[in-house]
Amino acid sequence: MNADVCAAESAITLAMVDGTLRNARLYAALRAVDDGRLRMPLTSLRQALATSDAATVDDGLTMVLSGLRVRQGIPIADLQILAIGFYRLLWHLLVRLDADISLNELRRLSPAQAAQICYGFTFGCQPSPFPLPVTICGRMYDRVHHFLHAEGADQTWRVPRPLPVEVPVVAVNDPHLNPSLNAIRNAFLTEVFTTALIAETPTGPDALICELLFVADANPRAFAFLRDNTPAQARFRLRQVALALIALHHQASTEGRVASGIVAREFIIACLLSPVVSLRGWLLAKRDRLIIPLVYETTAGNPLVVSPEPTIGESAMLGQSPQARGKCIGMSARA
Repeated sequence: MNADVCAAESAITLAMVDGTLRNARLYAALRAVDDGRLRMPLTSLRQALATSDAATVDDGLTMVLSGLRVRQGIPIADLQILAIGFYRLLWHLLVRLDADISLNELRRLSPAQAAQICYGFTFGCQPSPFPLPVTICGRMYDRVHHFLHAEGADQTWRVPRPLPVEVPVVAVNDPHLNPSLNAIRNAFLTEVFTTALIAETPTGPDALICELLFVADANPRAFAFLRDNTPAQARFRLRQVALALIALHHQASTEGRVASGIVAREFIIACLLSPVVSLRGWLLAKRDRLIIPLVYETTAGNPLVVSPEPTIGESAMLGQSPQARGKCIGMSARA
């Protein structure tokens, strides 16, 4: 490997990748990465990296860029910009759910992991093997878990206005809710998943699902399906949306092979890192045959997708008998 290329890669810092380093040439290069003007060289770099036998991204980048230096005589500064751009592609996706992502963690990814991350995630499709290391997954899951269990939310459905008539049944009935609450639940989820999320949302064209949820949590009045609710009810309903999204991604990714069970954190993270536009396309394709499953919260606080008639085993995960289960996301205490 070329010593100058090694030195150039080693000199890269997170401030160069995230743009906090004040440098006009670097700023222009990052703009070129973000608006796609470096798409072709970065795609070639990613493809070459994916086929390298290096153990880590930093070694792989050094090998590939050293080859470019020998074959094409590309200046070291330009090769360093390519390396920065590649790290930025990884950082730009992962930082949206993990603010503490470090450059060293990006460097220690395998080339195969980095290539998959660059391709991004798609709603309803689960990459295998999952490309994120355990430590990064843990931090992302902690943020998701905190969001799903935020304080100040209602514990049941409340209706802010009269229900619409002749609403199609999209959500599987919850046996723990009375008919009135099931009607409220179904009307809300039908509105969200057959209309609201298919329309343009106030989060921009490149938003991820996690960003949509975080924006809705911070400003529920920006979303028509939350606007008329109290803050506590809006937060409760947003939880229902998040859990339904996770359940739908889980079932779509397993192609119906897994009808029920605890949702692994890898499925949750892949769902939330998927672009909203991929969710919109999936919903449009499923619009006339969409079925939203039940999702409960286990005693350990994990999302549990259950079949319409929960089994003894599923009920045991909730720490209760099938006749009287404990804390369930989306149900009233004694509806």
